[in-house]
Amino acid sequence: MEFYLKIYNTSDEYLVAICDKHILGETIIHNGVKIKVSTQFYGNIDYTSEEVLAEINKSTSVNVFGKNICKLLIKHNLVFPDAVIWMKHKDDEVGHAILIR
Repeated sequence: MEFYLKIYNTSDEYLVAICDKHILGETIIHNGVKIKVSTQFYGNIDYTSEEVLAEINKSTSVNVFGKNICKLLIKHNLVFPDAVIWMKHKDDEVGHAILIR
């Protein structure tokens, strides 16, 4: 699995935004709200699962979008399954979660 990741680092916050690589550029509509999975927010640098987990371990907060990234966080007990918002997109589902550490 590959992801895109962007870091927002300030003096007291280390926010990590991560999305599944294949949904970058997509617009997801959920309950009438359009959500654009953009390069501007999620970046365009490839990260592996191991690299993603390393950045999350340094973070103060994390914003994730995608089925694979949400399942990775659930697998590593970083987010409860019920904390993920699952949305229909095309013939699949996409998850969204925010972690505050």
